[in-house]
Amino acid sequence: MSATKVIQVEGCPICGQVYENSFKERFDIAADEDRCRDLLLDLKEELRAVETKLEERQRKVSELSSELSEIAATLNQKQGEVQLYDIVKSEGRKEMRRVLDKDVAERNSIIGDIDRRIVRATQDLKDIEDKERSKQINAEFRAFMRTSLSKLALLNVSESSYKTVYFSIKESGSKLPRALLAYYYAILNTIAKRSTSCFCPIVIDSPKQQDQDDANWEKIIEFTRDFLPTDSQLVLGLVDDMGINFGGNVIELKEKFSVMNKESYEEVASIVRPLIDASLVD
Repeated sequence: MSATKVIQVEGCPICGQVYENSFKERFDIAADEDRCRDLLLDLKEELRAVETKLEERQRKVSELSSELSEIAATLNQKQGEVQLYDIVKSEGRKEMRRVLDKDVAERNSIIGDIDRRIVRATQDLKDIEDKERSKQINAEFRAFMRTSLSKLALLNVSESSYKTVYFSIKESGSKLPRALLAYYYAILNTIAKRSTSCFCPIVIDSPKQQDQDDANWEKIIEFTRDFLPTDSQLVLGLVDDMGINFGGNVIELKEKFSVMNKESYEEVASIVRPLIDASLVD
């Protein structure tokens, strides 16, 4: 009696396809299942290896991130320092430029003031050198000189000898002091009439020179008093005033070789010192 071969046919519950369910088919499926299990184990090993590599990469990434953070922090610090340096440098340049601009402006102001003064001085010099003006001044000087010589009894002096203020006095003896006095007073009166500057006091010490007789001495004293420029001040040192009234204060010096006295020093100093200090201010 021969063996009977049994073949069971069943449908797949998933796709509905009909497959033979023989032992051969079952062994083939079991073999495939083993291979799949081996493959799964191999894949799990590969997965673990990949995960290990991934962890290593992540650790390196973490280390690199930390280093990158430090580098970024250092870079920011350096940038901050560079920015601060640039700011300080820029502000320093601005301040230097501001100081220089101010100094240049001040210098330009001074130069401008000097230029204006030069222009005025040039114009004043031009006016001074004007021939017509010089002619008028010399004419005024000659008029003052004629009057002075007349009042001092010097009638023989030729007018041609004093055409201008620049001339030589050729008198001698007792005439010389009177001629010099006439010349100085003519000059002072001309200056007082023409100049706009401060007119200082006139100081004459002992005008009685070369044995002047009483008549000429009286003429000298009266001349120094009466022919003064307008609103001028005279300080005259005399031994004998011939009893002539000058209308001013008389200071009699009693102490030999001394003009000042100790008792008046502080009082006079309190008046003079502020004037001296003011004159020294630049």
